[in-house]
Amino acid sequence: MTRALLAALALAAGGPAGAQPACPDPLPSPFGYDASAPLALADSLLSVEDGVELRAFAFDSPAGGRATGVLAVPRAPGPHAGILTLTGFPVRPEAARAY
Repeated sequence: MTRALLAALALAAGGPAGAQPACPDPLPSPFGYDASAPLALADSLLSVEDGVELRAFAFDSPAGGRATGVLAVPRAPGPHAGILTLTGFPVRPEAARAY
């Protein structure tokens, strides 16, 4: 009786213990995109403070929609370090000063 009950539970759960359902499609590469697709880049100067340009930019995302960001560009000759901050949600460019 116990063996029959365990077999019935295993079949109801989708097969033998540890079996994984087949993945219908492989996951796309996080770096896969069409390099020939237009970006529709938009760039605008927000302000200049203490020798640093604060620029807002946006471009078409390969996943759909628009990706937006703020870029701080020193006016003095480089090289300069770069810092990338990802917030996970749209932020008004003016709010970047807080970072």
